[in-house]
Amino acid sequence: MMGATPGYMATMNAITHSDALAIVPDFVVTTMKKLNVAVEFFSADFDLGKRSIIQAWHSKHNHSPCHKWLRDLTKGMFIDSMK
Repeated sequence: MMGATPGYMATMNAITHSDALAIVPDFVVTTMKKLNVAVEFFSADFDLGKRSIIQAWHSKHNHSPCHKWLRDLTKGMFIDSMK
């Protein structure tokens, strides 16, 4: 299994206080399946509710082609997951 946490202490907390290593949006699962990543996926047995998601970045990157590409890619993945 694979999991993602922001650091060592968060990892230890996740391991010792839950049986879940990661809760990820559907678009992540879809992308990982397309990439044939060896991870087990399962549906949560509870509703997380609706959330508003925005993209935020430092204004100095507004005209960076690399940052625009990344923002467009992530936005596209979110939009595709909503279809």
